[in-house]
Amino acid sequence: MPALLALVSSLLLGGADFFGGLAARRAPAAVVVVWSNAVGLVSAVIVIIVLPSPMTPTDLTWGLLAGTFGSVGAALLYRALALGSMSLVAPATAAAAAVVPVVAAAALGQRLTTPAAIGLAGALVSVILISGGRSAARLNGADVRGIGLAVLAGVCFGGFLVMLAQTSADSGLGPLVGARCASLLILVGLVRARGQSLMLPRGAVRLSVAAGLLDMAANVMFLLAVRLGDLAVVGLLASLSPLGTVLLARVLLNERLRGPQRVGTALAVGSIAVLSLR
Repeated sequence: MPALLALVSSLLLGGADFFGGLAARRAPAAVVVVWSNAVGLVSAVIVIIVLPSPMTPTDLTWGLLAGTFGSVGAALLYRALALGSMSLVAPATAAAAAVVPVVAAAALGQRLTTPAAIGLAGALVSVILISGGRSAARLNGADVRGIGLAVLAGVCFGGFLVMLAQTSADSGLGPLVGARCASLLILVGLVRARGQSLMLPRGAVRLSVAAGLLDMAANVMFLLAVRLGDLAVVGLLASLSPLGTVLLARVLLNERLRGPQRVGTALAVGSIAVLSLR
């Protein structure tokens, strides 16, 4: 069950990244993230009103810290997606994000069985392969800048996942509300400091709303998964978001899947099967 929830989380997050990246091509990335975070906050508050859960100050603190990392990561990712090809940027982010929970789990003393370790290694390699298909010589300047920002975004997202994993199971969705509040405070301050308007062009509003709803749904699935399973396994599976992003880019933007990406997709499916049976 944790593996399935984590996989659903990754696919939802891939959709959020896709729509957020499209919105960032029509409006400043920070403004897009403000809107998507606001939508996510409203949806989380509605759920908490319907299904209230107790939350300690410690849980709130972890949520606020997670939101700080998440807001920086989202702004970096949407900017990266606006600069470079989605088929390159999204997997680079996921590869960086996948490493952080595994390292954190090892530091916390979590031990993995041999099948789990094999599945984790395969999943990580699959993320890297999904980003393949171009040689360095064929990358343009925008791609290089986009990939650099994507790696930084991935580190932030990995930190976001690790911090959410520290919250108690009894806190429900409360930490996500704290995370969104921290994100909004930081991002609104960033936008205002730049003298930018918080208004979005009409063409970016629906995309930002879709990104916000999908992102919050992905976070809920991750929170449920990590409370039932291992941080390393759940964190890495939740980082397979390029599967969703790349497929949507292929269908809606006609971005071609290259040979390494096809191999990576097949390897990801096999790795997921191994992890789900551990």
